[in-house]
Amino acid sequence: MHLTPRSDLMKQKTEFVRATEDELDFDKTACDGFNAFMNQYDTYDSRRHTHRFARNFWTEAEMIEIVVDAYHRTGEDHYRKIMDGLYEGFLVDWRHQEKNGWWAKNAYNDDIMWMVIACARMYLETGDRKYLNTAKINFDNAFTRAWSIDLGGGLWWRTDNRTKNACVNGPGAIAACLLGTALQEKSYFEKAENLYAWERANLYEPDTGHVDDAYPVHGEKNTWASTYNQGTFIGMCTLLYEHSGNEQYIKDADRAANYAMETMYRGEVMNNEEGGPDLPGFKGILTRWLNHFLEVHPSPQYAQWLQRNARTAWENRSESGITGTRWAEKTRDSDKTTAWSASAAVALYQNAPNFIE
Repeated sequence: MHLTPRSDLMKQKTEFVRATEDELDFDKTACDGFNAFMNQYDTYDSRRHTHRFARNFWTEAEMIEIVVDAYHRTGEDHYRKIMDGLYEGFLVDWRHQEKNGWWAKNAYNDDIMWMVIACARMYLETGDRKYLNTAKINFDNAFTRAWSIDLGGGLWWRTDNRTKNACVNGPGAIAACLLGTALQEKSYFEKAENLYAWERANLYEPDTGHVDDAYPVHGEKNTWASTYNQGTFIGMCTLLYEHSGNEQYIKDADRAANYAMETMYRGEVMNNEEGGPDLPGFKGILTRWLNHFLEVHPSPQYAQWLQRNARTAWENRSESGITGTRWAEKTRDSDKTTAWSASAAVALYQNAPNFIE
């Protein structure tokens, strides 16, 4: 993942925009929004039976996850076929980064963890072991490469070993939990617990729920908070809670969720993160893991917040059904919205509950 410089990130202001409150059939919106996305961005290779939305390692992995979200939500077979076609297309596109059977030539450890998550989820949804095999070999090797005792533990972001970031440690813990579940191996949960403990000690503020971005070897921590880091912290805590029943995990997840909703957005619409190649899809990651938190620990305030965002994003779709990452602003077909920017709203539609408990 090639992040926007911190100076540019800090220039991005969070805007507090009120949501629309019109009634919405969230299941229908999830279906219609997904279909619009497919019509706009899917490239199908009929010879190889592959699908692809883009050619960028980590964002492609995350866009595969919106299809996993749709399959998880519905169980409908056509989503499974698209999911498999995207997986096969990904293998074709990134074969040049393989060495010794895994993506060793990719210097970004977080990139690999994102695709491990997608593959592990595909296995857990379908039982197809090819996904599990891909997830396991890449996690095992990337973890070995990235883990060190420097800075007290945790995973390096890249192979230059200069900084340990939330964007690799949170996803690494999620990936470990998913593999622990898939393989029924305790060692993966132990890795996840170690990553959680390191991130909580070094990048998390337990009094507020704020998740810092990065801890470099030299210089000060980057304390910028983002939707995707809040989201993966919520995700790893929720998965560890499911495994252990330890209430501390769910309390930490709740604080991180509350920080995202109340401090970052004051309970209103997520209407930023439009800059650079990475930011526009971040919010989709938050919606995914916040929804999983809701499945485990029903919390009406977060369900309502996701619904408010979905109503507003859907109202502001373009004529072709696409909503860019600024959900409170009208998207127009002339905007040339990228697949990654549009994917955040599709993730939101898949993960906005159709009910409130």
